[in-house]
Amino acid sequence: MWWALLACADEDPVSLAPSAAALAAPEDWAPVADDPLPDAPPADRDCPAATWGPEAGALEVQTGACAWFAAAQPAKVALHVGDTVEATVWHGDLDAAAPGEGHVALWVGDAVLWETWVPIPHDAAVYPVSVTVDRDWPAGTPVGVHLHNHGFNSWSVDAVWRVTQ
Repeated sequence: MWWALLACADEDPVSLAPSAAALAAPEDWAPVADDPLPDAPPADRDCPAATWGPEAGALEVQTGACAWFAAAQPAKVALHVGDTVEATVWHGDLDAAAPGEGHVALWVGDAVLWETWVPIPHDAAVYPVSVTVDRDWPAGTPVGVHLHNHGFNSWSVDAVWRVTQ
């Protein structure tokens, strides 16, 4: 009977499994002066090294002393039409002296792949990112993260992955 099951299998199940490769690693982010997002950064933007960096496998940004953050790194692998970019973004409870709004985004090259605006105050939240790309980008294309927020808050972005079918 097992031979009937083998005879009916048209596809190799291993070849149908998605594969993941790191597109951007938490320890490889480097601040960029030219934030490609349309929001204008403040003239006095400053993010001391102690306010951002890798923490427990993710990029963490402390916004009390770093209210506007933009960083990038070269893509470790190429992206092709139909690939999925996946990551997880999260923040602790968001609070500030006055209500406001936080903005976080991920981009590749000249395209914003994902972004969200979060009202402040706001309870802690997790944002799973899964975006199918509609164009090709070669390895080495800048991959970036943008964050602006006011108040003493904490945001994190884990590794950014390319998933292919």
